[in-house]
Amino acid sequence: MQLDELKECCVFQPYCDAIGMIEAEEEGHVEHGEHAIRELLGQPNGKNELQRACNFWLPLALEVFGEADKTS
Repeated sequence: MQLDELKECCVFQPYCDAIGMIEAEEEGHVEHGEHAIRELLGQPNGKNELQRACNFWLPLALEVFGEADKTS
């Protein structure tokens, strides 16, 4: 469930308010990542460095979601 979906079904107002703050903070994380990628791609070997970083971090990030199964 994504944050916006959770916010729609939320009935406890303090929790709904917290979700809104989390959404704003997450947007900042996305903007930070986009900025870092643009900076990296502006460097002479940036594309290779970005690929190396993705090769390292993407599998680790996907582990956060657990093992894939046939129902998900």
